[in-house]
Amino acid sequence: MKVNKIYILVLSLVFTGFAGVKAQTRESEKYAYRMERIRTANPWNVSYNSAGLIFNRNEDFSLVRLGYDYQDGNYRNVFESTSEGCFKLNTESFRKIKKVYFYGNFDFDYSHRQNKAWASVLDPYRTPIFLADSTPGRQTLELYRVNGGVGYELSRHFAIGGRMDFEVANNAKKRDARNKNVYMSLHIAPGIMYRSKWMNLGLNFIYGRKTEKVDIRIYGTGQNHEIFEFDGLWFYTSDVIKESGTIEREYRDNIYGGAAQMEFYGKRWKFFNQLSITKGKEEIFRNKAGDNRGGEVETLVYDYDGAFQITGEKYDHHLQGAADFTKSLLFENLQRSIIIDQSSQIVQFGRKNKSDIDAVKADIHYTLYRNRTDYNSSWYMTVGGRGYIREVKYRMFPVEFKHEVKSLEGYIDFNKNFLFKKGMLDCGVGGSYAEGSGTLLDRNSVAPEERPDIDLYKQRKDLLLQEYEFLTCDKFSVHVRLRYSYFLNREKGMSLYADARVNYLKAVSGIYKNKERTGIQAVIGLAF
Repeated sequence: MKVNKIYILVLSLVFTGFAGVKAQTRESEKYAYRMERIRTANPWNVSYNSAGLIFNRNEDFSLVRLGYDYQDGNYRNVFESTSEGCFKLNTESFRKIKKVYFYGNFDFDYSHRQNKAWASVLDPYRTPIFLADSTPGRQTLELYRVNGGVGYELSRHFAIGGRMDFEVANNAKKRDARNKNVYMSLHIAPGIMYRSKWMNLGLNFIYGRKTEKVDIRIYGTGQNHEIFEFDGLWFYTSDVIKESGTIEREYRDNIYGGAAQMEFYGKRWKFFNQLSITKGKEEIFRNKAGDNRGGEVETLVYDYDGAFQITGEKYDHHLQGAADFTKSLLFENLQRSIIIDQSSQIVQFGRKNKSDIDAVKADIHYTLYRNRTDYNSSWYMTVGGRGYIREVKYRMFPVEFKHEVKSLEGYIDFNKNFLFKKGMLDCGVGGSYAEGSGTLLDRNSVAPEERPDIDLYKQRKDLLLQEYEFLTCDKFSVHVRLRYSYFLNREKGMSLYADARVNYLKAVSGIYKNKERTGIQAVIGLAF
């Protein structure tokens, strides 16, 4: 991983090193800039197509942030930790050099997660076939992330651009059975854009590559360790390791797709739309030779993002929406060991569709800004709603099992800004309430003459119930935050700030009733 870290450092310097401070001949509005406002002011900033960076009208702006997050509580999912502390370093920058527009972001996170179990992969929802053990232990996660984009004006009507997202992570458990994870994710998206008097059109290609290597080791503690392999709805096979041993898995995922953008605009309004389609295939390998397969996952994703904005002298109105439709097919590899030239080899002779996952996520929210200037608001308020539906079908002849979870959440957020001669203070408060429902487990015989007994199938029903209740219980959350910015040089837009936030969440139904989760975030930063 040392080589990867060097690459990340070089890339971060390339993408965020453009953030030099330019001499100013007049007072800059940068003293009031917020990255969130800059990103939302131009929806192309968060699209796949970085050619749209040419629409940025803000001055060059950069941030350097150092923070710490901590969360604790007994409202947690099956594979989440009882508590977690994370140190964070971040740099982010927008920059323009003549006709070239740059965006760069670098993140470093170092986390300690206490009493974490039941998943050997970093994200079980991204990798639904995974190894696990029941022994909780402390895990350390080290993550590096670089995001970069560049846009260039070819002519009055055409622009080109490219986006890259690169992430690597190391994770290690400090107690038997000890899983060690090495993760890499790379996405690139070159694009082109055409602009006219009333409309802007964009098109880009998307390629992604993800790998995760999992190494589970048992060094021998005099205890037996049962290693589970889950492949849907907490159905499993398992092996018991009595003394010491190693189990390996490697996950390789290739993603291809594209996105199209269409933006209509007038003097004081614009309506941005993006539709993307990606298709991925994840292959799971049980050995380094690559002939022993552990399953495959094919995923098709349709994603829509939209933003409608009206700008005025006193008020800005932003309406944003997103919808994500995901179809995943999980396959079991059909393979057997045969003797070829007096040596044992594993031969593949097909695959069987074992599970389907259909998921829909949506979010829509409205934000009202009370303007002082284009990027400086005396206050803003956001009201919105989001929800998801996830349906899983799992087949084990002659039975098909069905599981469904639904959740609908409403939320609100308010922030007030107080501007002083040498600084400014932001005070924010917000909250949300969510309701859930679904079907824990339903079964249907695909052979009518068969009446299967569900108890004959190996399944951790306790974990299925815990995950289901976590996702579907009714709950509410509240948060408060304070941020003070001290102007080091108001004319040049340079400031030093401190930001603090407290989050509180409580479940009010089901087996999680009255269980809570509290989070604290603290950040110091330099804006210039």
